[in-house]
Amino acid sequence: MKKILAFALLFIMLLIISCKPSFENWVVVYDKKDYDLIQYDEQTDVIWLSNNFAKEILSLHLEETKVNPTRKQKVYIPNEASLTTFCILNDVLWVIADNELFKYSLSSNTWEEFGLIDIDSFLRCKVLSQGQILFTGTTDNEYVNVIYQQKHNPIYINLPYEPYDIAQDLSNQLWFITTENGIWKLDNNNQWILWKPINGERLFFTTDILWVAKDGLLYYSQMGNNINLEVVDNLVYDLTLSVYQSEDGRIWIVTQSGIWEFDNGAIKKIPQPKHIGHINIQHGFNSTTNTLFVSTENGIYAVTLK
Repeated sequence: MKKILAFALLFIMLLIISCKPSFENWVVVYDKKDYDLIQYDEQTDVIWLSNNFAKEILSLHLEETKVNPTRKQKVYIPNEASLTTFCILNDVLWVIADNELFKYSLSSNTWEEFGLIDIDSFLRCKVLSQGQILFTGTTDNEYVNVIYQQKHNPIYINLPYEPYDIAQDLSNQLWFITTENGIWKLDNNNQWILWKPINGERLFFTTDILWVAKDGLLYYSQMGNNINLEVVDNLVYDLTLSVYQSEDGRIWIVTQSGIWEFDNGAIKKIPQPKHIGHINIQHGFNSTTNTLFVSTENGIYAVTLK
């Protein structure tokens, strides 16, 4: 009888262990929270972190597993300026600080003030496809986008309203969303066209799906003329940070509370370690492989999407 009870107890323990979620896909990349902004360069597998207090930008060069940094490099912001934002393209670090645009060459380790773009007040920069960078700001009190490509003159495109978020769809079309004046897209003549009178705070694209984040809710709709937004259940009052599509076609939603897999309207939360469960995720960004990087108050994690 005792042997039977012992075997039964052992079986129950093995069952519990087998049912326990595995957190091997959550790996610490950087265990500090001493940064303000974070960017990831897919071409070079480098994570860039800015520390405005220390006036520096730190790069973490990842190994092939995209987890362990093999090298770290610090770049100090020129003139001890206060950083607004930064982005990386083609071995060049673009920095907006104290309303000026600076360009840092990673190959020659030199700074230069970049005066070829006529914007009075810079708001953001964003890396586009086809080797382009989008700068958004104001000129003569009007909102303007400037598309810059190294071998061509900058393209200036005025905006009819203040953009709350700017996104690029999978066909490289530019869009922006406002909180009061709808969603706009750029046509082939570089003219903005009101697409739908739908307001929101964030705009994302995956294959044939448009996503709108607004007031703690996430909506989605199949692309087409008859737009019909549906709310993603179970994400009420959860701030959506990003929506990504992995190489295998699956869709992943990164919110402050965790990572969710989206499948035909239903979502499933990815198990995460307990010490992350009560910490707000602050950033989410993807790599070219099935890996998501998330930034929390405890540092940066690489999450393998299984």
